[in-house]
Amino acid sequence: MSTHRLNRVNNHNGLHLLLSRSRGANSRKKILKTLLLGTCNCNQITTKLGLNWRTTYHHLQLLEKANLIKSINFGQRKFYKLTQKGEVIAQQNAKNHNVI
Repeated sequence: MSTHRLNRVNNHNGLHLLLSRSRGANSRKKILKTLLLGTCNCNQITTKLGLNWRTTYHHLQLLEKANLIKSINFGQRKFYKLTQKGEVIAQQNAKNHNVI
């Protein structure tokens, strides 16, 4: 995803692109669904979803930039949880199998 596209993720079209139209959208939706169950670190998400660690970390960065998740530092570990906006979207996705 280009830098230009990353700068647009906070608007509706950018969010739609991030979660529906771009490569990796399915992985990002799975990460949001996983975080509906509770706070996780990158390793936990990687294990649960069977994704590569670097790929998972990249998706977490994109989701954080879009204000769908936030990170919490706990010692040397970083945990991720849904923001209010992320929770609404993750619940819609889980309910309707459709993000937007």
